[in-house]
Amino acid sequence: NGKPTRLLEGFLKNRGLTRDDIKIEATERGRYVFAHLIKKGRKTPEVIATALPEILKNIESPKAMVWNHSRFRFIRPIRWLVALFDQRVFPLDLAGIRSSNRTRGPLTGIGSEFRLRTGIEYEQVLKRTGIIVDPEKRVKKIKLGIARELKKIGGKPVIDEELLRMISGMVERPLVASGTIDPGYLKLPEPILIRVIRDLQHCIPIRGRKGIKGRFLVVLDGKDSMKKNAIRGYEQVMKARLADAQFYYENDLKTGLEPLVPQEKDVVWLEGKGNLLEKTERLIKITAWLGKRYPVDLERLMRAAYLSKADLLTSLVREKDFTPLQGIAGAFYARALGEDRIVAKAIGEQYLPKFAGDRLPETDIGAILSLGDRIDNILAGFAIGRMPSGSEDPLALRRQAYGVIEIMVDKRIEVSLKEMVEFPLSLYPELKGKYGPVLGLFRERLRRFLIDQGFRFDLVEGIIDVCDIPYDTLIRARHLTRFRRRKDFEVLVIGQKRLANILKGIKTVGDVEEHRFCHETERALFRIARNAEPEVMKGVKNKDYDLVLKTLIAMRPTIDRFFDDVLVMHEDQDLRKNRLALVSYVRSIYNRFANFSKLTGGEDAQG
Repeated sequence: NGKPTRLLEGFLKNRGLTRDDIKIEATERGRYVFAHLIKKGRKTPEVIATALPEILKNIESPKAMVWNHSRFRFIRPIRWLVALFDQRVFPLDLAGIRSSNRTRGPLTGIGSEFRLRTGIEYEQVLKRTGIIVDPEKRVKKIKLGIARELKKIGGKPVIDEELLRMISGMVERPLVASGTIDPGYLKLPEPILIRVIRDLQHCIPIRGRKGIKGRFLVVLDGKDSMKKNAIRGYEQVMKARLADAQFYYENDLKTGLEPLVPQEKDVVWLEGKGNLLEKTERLIKITAWLGKRYPVDLERLMRAAYLSKADLLTSLVREKDFTPLQGIAGAFYARALGEDRIVAKAIGEQYLPKFAGDRLPETDIGAILSLGDRIDNILAGFAIGRMPSGSEDPLALRRQAYGVIEIMVDKRIEVSLKEMVEFPLSLYPELKGKYGPVLGLFRERLRRFLIDQGFRFDLVEGIIDVCDIPYDTLIRARHLTRFRRRKDFEVLVIGQKRLANILKGIKTVGDVEEHRFCHETERALFRIARNAEPEVMKGVKNKDYDLVLKTLIAMRPTIDRFFDDVLVMHEDQDLRKNRLALVSYVRSIYNRFANFSKLTGGEDAQG
């Protein structure tokens, strides 16, 4: 309607812009708002002197501390600062330290200073002390060290690129070594072992044929001479943490999961939205409703939903070092306590996906459980007034809604977003009248999902205007994208735009009355529409969208003749109403697939 959205208004306000500073441009992915800004250049030393302190201040860490009178918070004491531009030192003050052209080697040799003539010398000067400045070279050396150690002890490292780069960032002189784990702890569930070895100790677990081996790799910072003592230290700390984990695990098995469910009433789930037991009860209702619309074993689903949050009360998960194992812990406890294998796995999948690009639930029950959990989380967020707004999303509801879309597409769940929202919303009396905003969040995430798949914005708009079954929208988008390359695609769009233009501003029309036709072209259009409608309906039902699109294109010549031969807005009121009803009927057939009037192409088509 030409008015800026709230999101655009926030964008303009945050950047000090007005509507005169922006313009709308067409891209391959649709029409976007662009702001063109011209800023006067500044000298490099001036930019660095301003930006560097801010960059360092904005490095967030829960362990940042104040180290001196400057009150500057950082993860380590800042002892010296090198700032060179070409061959000149430029003045910079940070945390009470003045910049210079002098650097030092490893902290063990802190008295050794090196004067730098240019910044280019930095890497080579430190290399002589054993420090590898380039992070890529450190990663390469670590990989070589891992391969060398594995030749001695066998197995495969449990490591990914993220862990590798994190370890690389913790050391200056990487040295890979191996340590030993007490065999008695290897009976613990694998997720506990990996949590301790990899996440808490920042070491590398090794997997053998029978699971995690009694050896681990550690990347030390220093020389071979310090290896023995360092490894002993790692082994001692790891033993203590594994002993704690074993204690929690064995005690939790004695208690079981089912007795913990009634105790959920004593746990606050979300401030302002009741306790954990109430959450579980809603989850059972939502998943039961979803389970009747998707072929799953309802008995297993109900069992998984009932036990899904019990692990939050276990000793293990309540210990902050192991809290990230929520869901995963529920899965291995359920299995150890004799629960059905599928039920246990579903409990472990309930929080998937955890982040963009994460894996999705494999089991159907796990998928439904995850859907129910996310839907309830989103409604609870709306209920306490913490829904997304502009760039703010305090409870990450957008991410959770995106996960709902991903799962529905992956499992091909044939439930519309409208239907999916209606029943869960009835469990929240305080959200009466909020159906629109809640549905809007899911539709917006569906839009984002389809655009992320590479589909054009206008195509996405045309499809979700008439269909909000996520998997179905994806299939339609694929067909329409292929069809768009055809020469006759423009013909299809123009035909729909002519229908839309003639109906613009008209709110209601009646039924078509054949006896009022007074022109053969009217009768011809009605005949072809009646013949096309069952074909289109059959194609939509069977997802044979090539048939649908071919049928719609075949209607175009008759639509053209109708507009050439017949005056729709006739002065005779009865004729006008009947012709508008005919146009509306024809358009409704098109709209069973997409609202083509939202697609670019044929913009000048008139009724």
